[in-house]
Amino acid sequence: MGTFVKGTTFYYWCYVNNSYGNKWIYGRIVGTQTKGWVCDSEVVHTKGTLKKC
Repeated sequence: MGTFVKGTTFYYWCYVNNSYGNKWIYGRIVGTQTKGWVCDSEVVHTKGTLKKC
């Protein structure tokens, strides 16, 4: 578990909805091999289409 610094770019691939109705996005922090899940409410979508995993 970790945190993002404001302004971090996160390449996203897909999302899932959990049983509580929260959307979780899977992706990677730009310039790293760090991959993982982040709650949709914590990111700003600027480009691309988010597809279901």
